[in-house]
Amino acid sequence: MKLGSLIKAYRIRKNITQRELASGICSTPHLSKIENNTKEVNQDTLKLLLEKLDIDLKEVHEKEEKIGKLLDELHTAIIYIQRDKAAEIYNSLEELEELILYSSYINQFSLMKLRYYTFCGDLEKAEEHKSMLLKNKKNFSQQDHYSFTYYSAILLMTENKYEEAEELFMQLLTTNFLSKDIGEFYYYMALTKSLKEEPGVSVHYAKKALALFSENYNFIRIIHTLMLLGIHYTHTRIFKEAIDCYEHLLRSLEIFKDQENLRPQIYHNMAYLYRKLEDNGEALKYYKLSLELQDPASPYYLTSLYGYADLLYIENMEDSFPAFKKLKTLAKKSGIKKYQHLAEYHLLLFKNEDEAFHYLENHLLPMLEKDNLQKVHGEELYSVLEKHYKSKGMYKEAITYMEKSQQLFQN
Repeated sequence: MKLGSLIKAYRIRKNITQRELASGICSTPHLSKIENNTKEVNQDTLKLLLEKLDIDLKEVHEKEEKIGKLLDELHTAIIYIQRDKAAEIYNSLEELEELILYSSYINQFSLMKLRYYTFCGDLEKAEEHKSMLLKNKKNFSQQDHYSFTYYSAILLMTENKYEEAEELFMQLLTTNFLSKDIGEFYYYMALTKSLKEEPGVSVHYAKKALALFSENYNFIRIIHTLMLLGIHYTHTRIFKEAIDCYEHLLRSLEIFKDQENLRPQIYHNMAYLYRKLEDNGEALKYYKLSLELQDPASPYYLTSLYGYADLLYIENMEDSFPAFKKLKTLAKKSGIKKYQHLAEYHLLLFKNEDEAFHYLENHLLPMLEKDNLQKVHGEELYSVLEKHYKSKGMYKEAITYMEKSQQLFQN
């Protein structure tokens, strides 16, 4: 506790001058040095100053201990994704914020604010607070620097700036900072690698995270990690393990009441898995289940609707037409251009294939390539154009798209 700063704050609040407070206790210059925390104060002088300001030192120390405990509890609540509890603890800390400013926990609390704002999804407030922390970095300890780097990386992840996030995570990989957060750290590393479409590395870190979450009974994070593993086992064609992950996930949701509403995502990913297994009947069933549980205004609904419509097109082309019409309408309403273009391309296939392929090559693919083309779309669409040009004997163009597909796969 910075008692000098505390004395100064109480003195100003009570509208007492330094001379008035120092009178009969110590000299005014001596008090000034105490208030600036540049001079050790003896116990007799301290006692007299505190009594004159009606400060109960025992109560102050008890509150400081409470602050430390609340910060640990907030950290734990965030790691265990206990949203209501985290909000309750944070509110308790805010009530003590005036005292925190003069405590040894000032930097820890300020850094935890950044983590809490990100956890709550208040990214605007998180960015504002991050800017404030940057101005105060000169007062950080080494541990504070590690925390700031880590929380900044999580914020970048949440903002989908995963290249920048990965750079910060890699800086922390060999530090001792992560002793308490190591499971969460591995989870975020797995998520970063997932977004960069590096499934093998993502699985490596996800397994590490899963082992640690299991040791600590962090059930929500176990569910999140199993979801990630299921996705990447599918991508790497390790289908048995993928099915095991999803079955375990569904059992877990029954036990924990699906607090995070993950069931639609699981059904969507199971649909994708069964599509890879060429069991289109099961895939369509799970797409339907996913769609039934989602809000049509959600971007995730559009993802599932596109998967459903695209598979219907393969199974029964005519049945897919209403689904693509619906996709185009919803995508336009929500302003998501990717699905507007994908829907338009498929609807053109009903009208004129040459016109559809022209639209694919000159509108859809350039837009997707500009917006970080994903393998899930790229392999399929490049293959379509490769086959189209082969059928027309235009082998130079066909090779161009074959090479693009191979390059996408290698990256």
